[in-house]
Amino acid sequence: MSVRDRLVDVLRYGTVHAARVDGPQVACERIARAELARALADHHDTNGAGPHLTGCDDILAASEDRSGQEGTVELARAALAAAGKRHHDADEAHARAAHVLATYRLPWKQAEALDAWAAWLTSGAAGAEDA
Repeated sequence: MSVRDRLVDVLRYGTVHAARVDGPQVACERIARAELARALADHHDTNGAGPHLTGCDDILAASEDRSGQEGTVELARAALAAAGKRHHDADEAHARAAHVLATYRLPWKQAEALDAWAAWLTSGAAGAEDA
């Protein structure tokens, strides 16, 4: 089993079991779903990533105190848009992720977002959108 396959298995396990540990663990579920969506999108599994991103959006919609949570969700949204060759959407989502994480003063997560954005831009994948 590859490292990527193991990562996906662990994150799937986390999303399933986050709701079962002494009541809902919403923050853990949101983190696991965002990271799983990003991992799946990075490997071009947009069908698998989409429902997890929707789950993140549902969690955020019900949350009053986000404390920068939407930054990691936007990073997953950027990966999904990039995998779907929606380059404008990917660029905007990367920008939103970096902005939110900077606003909430989460420098390590901001650095991760900027690194992902730079990697996407320099990979050559950020070219013209497919028709």
